[in-house]
Amino acid sequence: MTGFNFLSGSGPSLAARVRELRISTSVRAPLLSLMSTVLLILATCAIESVRFAGAQALGRQAASRLFIAQESAVRMAPALSQVIRLEAIASGLDGVQRSGALRAREVAEIGDRLPANVWLRSFRQEQDFVLIAGGAQNFSALARAIAMLNTSKSVAAPALVSVRTADVDRPTSLNFELRLTGRPQ
Repeated sequence: MTGFNFLSGSGPSLAARVRELRISTSVRAPLLSLMSTVLLILATCAIESVRFAGAQALGRQAASRLFIAQESAVRMAPALSQVIRLEAIASGLDGVQRSGALRAREVAEIGDRLPANVWLRSFRQEQDFVLIAGGAQNFSALARAIAMLNTSKSVAAPALVSVRTADVDRPTSLNFELRLTGRPQ
């Protein structure tokens, strides 16, 4: 039986055989172009694989940071809702403080407009108006008070709701109620 040895070391080497090849000049230029293209493709593939590996590493880092940020956001959600609630309370308190100062100015202006022989007993805030109760020494003092309130910057239309004598023994002393509507600002 005859055997064939394909890997015999007695023949010329591959490099020696390639050197012996004679390539025609008409094939040489396209062959060099093909080999240059293959080398360029291999180099581009190597560069892109390095860039892709870098992009993957950046993606993993970003995913890790995102996970940490999401965990922090979950932990901070109750604190954020509490901050929002406290800001709403602070805003409401600020509005109350400002409205209290505004109300105090209105009350002071009303008191300043009253003559000396007219006094106030109570203020009651209704939906769109203020009802004030007070006393006066006589009808002319009450009339002067209404006229002076009519010149007020904060009262639009003072209206007499009721009037009656304060005491049977002193028929000139009066109790009254006035309805005051605020002027539009």
